[in-house]
Amino acid sequence: MRPNIEFRFLYEHENRMEPQNYHISLFESLVQASAALRFPLMNETIWLNAIAEYTWRENDAHYIRLEQGFEWYMLNIALREMVHIKDKQAKAYLEYAIFGKFKAGPAEFNVGFQGSTDGRYYIAGNVKL
Repeated sequence: MRPNIEFRFLYEHENRMEPQNYHISLFESLVQASAALRFPLMNETIWLNAIAEYTWRENDAHYIRLEQGFEWYMLNIALREMVHIKDKQAKAYLEYAIFGKFKAGPAEFNVGFQGSTDGRYYIAGNVKL
């Protein structure tokens, strides 16, 4: 049993201000770098997950996020600490998530809930075919 290690890098350039108009001065950039570790236990029945992520958004702020997760069969539970730094002010948030995975033939369905101490919440799902 070997851990899975993954490094990701994202550069995004998008027009968030006026999507109907295309002018270079309306576009903003986002840079994100992260590392993820998945460690198997009990013959891959349980997985411990950890993610460290840094995000920089042009004209906005820096974000630092640490995540600890636990996967057991169809259940995935995660806890995230996030720091948002803007104008030399730092705010700390705690995010939490619970997701279920279900298989139906060759497809895999995920559905779950994510919330945060700053009042945000999401109900989400996806399908892998």
